[in-house]
Amino acid sequence: MGITLSCFTEADSLLYPTSSGVDISACGDIASIVPDKIAELGTRVQISPNPTSGKLKVTCRAALLPLLTSICDMTGKFLIQTQIWQAHSTIDISSLANGPYIVLVKQEGGLVSYNKIIKQ
Repeated sequence: MGITLSCFTEADSLLYPTSSGVDISACGDIASIVPDKIAELGTRVQISPNPTSGKLKVTCRAALLPLLTSICDMTGKFLIQTQIWQAHSTIDISSLANGPYIVLVKQEGGLVSYNKIIKQ
């Protein structure tokens, strides 16, 4: 029985589970995905409130539109995907169980935002 890792790569903007024990080489070049890059992505799109009880507000610059928003569980499974066409939008996550989730916001050119949220 190994450790299951959820990996994120900046190039392909995907979360994917791997069973590789303690060997994290399956995640690619971890050093290239630094916190500064992830923090920079988060400034392009704002997700609030966090924690939330059911409705997420998504705010972005109109120049980024349209956006594809995906909400994933901590294993990388996509639970909700929705297209955003307005700079101020709302996503209903009330159907999800309480717990942590990842919100990925993409546009045609790749990943725009990566956020961790808590559903209460």
